[in-house]
Amino acid sequence: MKFIETLRLENGEIPLIELHQKRVDLTLLAHYGAALSLGLRRALDGVSKPRDGLFKIRITYSNRIESIEVEPYTRRTVTGIALVPADGLDYRYKYADRRALDRLRQNVPEGVEPIICQQGQVRDALYANVCFFDGIRWLTPEVPLLYGVARHVALLEGKVAPARITVRDIEKGIYKEVKLINAMRYFGEAPRQSL
Repeated sequence: MKFIETLRLENGEIPLIELHQKRVDLTLLAHYGAALSLGLRRALDGVSKPRDGLFKIRITYSNRIESIEVEPYTRRTVTGIALVPADGLDYRYKYADRRALDRLRQNVPEGVEPIICQQGQVRDALYANVCFFDGIRWLTPEVPLLYGVARHVALLEGKVAPARITVRDIEKGIYKEVKLINAMRYFGEAPRQSL
């Protein structure tokens, strides 16, 4: 089984690498046991990293580093969201095989981001954690599909709070805006999208 870790490279720096390392360590522990460790810093030392601009580093790994790719990053424009049920989907770990996630996009128009829902609760977007504004504060699902590093930092900084966010609440119009956040788009950078 293969996994991926996506890191941000901005002007030659890799922020939040410790949080990415922690997620990799937890994935390895769950699948291979406590004796295995892959040092991200050490693996990236030998990789050519541009000094200017925003880039995405994609590390594919199993019980060893399989590949490291560095590519320029352009933020995608999202024109709306669509609630998509996916009750049986498990993405606790960042699996390299994303076919189950990609299938959720099949019936969604271009530019619209599928929002994954399970048992009537909102979990995540396909490539991001999701945050909703209720007119007073920003909230993020208390149980996301994947615990992202940008979400972790936003929670620590008090920019968002965990909450039970239901499909019904969204359909009733309780939330006014949404933000999609991930390692490439931190909370403060993410555009506010009206619902």
